[in-house]
Amino acid sequence: MRRLRGGGWLYPTHPDRRLHNCGVEQYGLVLAEVGGAILLVERLERRSVNTREFVPFVERAFNEMVAIAAELGDGLVNSKPSLEGANSAYAIVTHCIGVTDWWVGLMIAGRPVVRDRDAEFVAEGTVAELREGVSALLDRFENDLALMVSESPIRHPECLPGSSPAREWTQDAALIHTLEELAQHHGHLELSRDILLERRSIDAPPTRSTATD
Repeated sequence: MRRLRGGGWLYPTHPDRRLHNCGVEQYGLVLAEVGGAILLVERLERRSVNTREFVPFVERAFNEMVAIAAELGDGLVNSKPSLEGANSAYAIVTHCIGVTDWWVGLMIAGRPVVRDRDAEFVAEGTVAELREGVSALLDRFENDLALMVSESPIRHPECLPGSSPAREWTQDAALIHTLEELAQHHGHLELSRDILLERRSIDAPPTRSTATD
C-alpha cells in the first residue's frame, strides 16, 4: 500500500471483490478499481460559492477605471490611442457596463437587458456621466448578484452570442467570465491612459522660463 500524490492510497488487487462494499464511504472515502489495483480516494465535499465575495473585486475594477477616466479628464476621455483597434476610455468603461449588465443582469438575475454592443465602442460623454453610469451599474450588480443560484444554468442561454463556446454555461461561469472581462479591459484602459498622457506631454508646447537676475 502506498500514498498517492494528490490524496488517496493504492492497494494491490484484492482477490475478494467484496472489498468494494466494505462501507468506507461513511468515512468520506471511495474505492475504485484502476488498472488492476484498488484505489482508495479521499472525497472532498463541494463548497458553495459565497457570491458576496465577488462584490469588492467588481467595485474595485470599476472604481479604478473611473479614476483613470478622471485622470484623463474630459479633454482626453473620448480620445483613442494611436493603435489599431484601440478605443477611448469612455468607450471601454461603457462596454464594461454593458458586459456586466448582460452577463450578471440577464444571464444570472434574468432581468431584461437591452444592449447595443457596437454602440458601446463609439460612445462619448463626460467623466461625470461615466461616473454616474458606473454608480448605477454597481447598484444593479449587487441586486442582480443576490438572485444568483450557484451551479445552476444561466437563465437565458438562447441569448448567448454566436462567438460563445459551445458548452453549457452555469451562473458561476457567467460571473467568472464577467470578472475576466473587467480585468482584461482594466488593463486596456491603463495602457490607453499611459499612451494618451505621454502623447499629451510630447505635444504640449514647451514652457518659456523667465530669467531673473
